[in-house]
Amino acid sequence: MLAVTTDTFANIKLLDSAVKFSSLDWNIVNDTVMGGRSSSRWFSNSSTTSTFEGFLSLQNNGGFASVRHDLDKINLTNTEGIYLKVKGDGRKYQFRIRSQASRWANYSQEFKTKEGIDQTFYLPYKDFKAGWRGRSLTDLPILTGKDIKGIGFFLGDKIEGKFKLEVKDIAAITQNSYSIIYKNNLIIGAKAPVPSKQDKQFDPMTIDTQEVKTD
Repeated sequence: MLAVTTDTFANIKLLDSAVKFSSLDWNIVNDTVMGGRSSSRWFSNSSTTSTFEGFLSLQNNGGFASVRHDLDKINLTNTEGIYLKVKGDGRKYQFRIRSQASRWANYSQEFKTKEGIDQTFYLPYKDFKAGWRGRSLTDLPILTGKDIKGIGFFLGDKIEGKFKLEVKDIAAITQNSYSIIYKNNLIIGAKAPVPSKQDKQFDPMTIDTQEVKTD
């Protein structure tokens, strides 16, 4: 569910956890679409937090779980990056963005969580790397706010077991806003992953969820 609010720093809030579960328009896409056995769910479990949790399975050459949200009629032109506030489990996640620059590719950037600790991250659009099924793409344009049409979280660290990511805030912001408002306790940077050419990873950000049965 989106709750879009804008201030003088061009901050646009992209997540409102204070809504009922039935109103949360996030779509799960796991490795089950290619025969895997991973499972996950996204739900609002308090007035301030939404949770992405499940079990990552490596059976049947699987090993990923993801959740995504389409951004319809949301203008992020004047923003420069994504602000996250999360509490994780020590695993490394990706924040993924779908761009109008390509129907099939996605842009991603990793962030490493610390178990049971609230963390904030600023992920500049310019540092997101384009990819498709685990392959790095260098011929696509640098990501900009005006091209964003979808966001999501992805886990594919090849570590079998339970996972849990509590998401407390997602916002599209400017560099100036980050420097002035979000500076305290902010982790700059999470470097974008460089996919291996040998890792032909399935890309859930490109699947039509109307054709996929979610877990």
